Amino acid sequence: WGSGSSAVRSTLANGKNDRLAVIWLDKRSSRTGYKVYSAFSHDGVITWGDNYLVSDEWGDIVPAWTPAIASDGKRRTAVIWMDEREEENALWLSELSGLSWSQNRNLYPDASEPHSPVIAYSPDGRLHAAWIESQEGQAAVIRYWER
Repeated sequence: WGSGSSAVRSTLANGKNDRLAVIWLDKRSSRTGYKVYSAFSHDGVITWGDNYLVSDEWGDIVPAWTPAIASDGKRRTAVIWMDEREEENALWLSELSGLSWSQNRNLYPDASEPHSPVIAYSPDGRLHAAWIESQEGQAAVIRYWER
């Protein structure tokens, strides 16, 4: 379904009881480009479980870019990425509940040409995100969001 590797841009997060989560961009069976997938290891990376699609049905119709994952090391894991499902580049967030990902939500609807997102939990449990915005005729700026 197109040229290039079928899996790129993997990134890891460590969860409770040495559970590892990995996310990556994958083109499997997709004519619309990369989608965000995840998998989990519960045995110190001896084996990996099933692959789970992170993007929801609306995100399944457009390509995704630059995913990032974070875990608080206890019970929360979140993923952020970019896609153009609303006909402009936007940042999307999904949070893990068991082995299911939440409905995707637009992280920051006012972002203007966002790219290169990163995400992390602070020790107090707050979720933080940052990204670069390119603005017409101006230098790029770093934006920050927290919850």
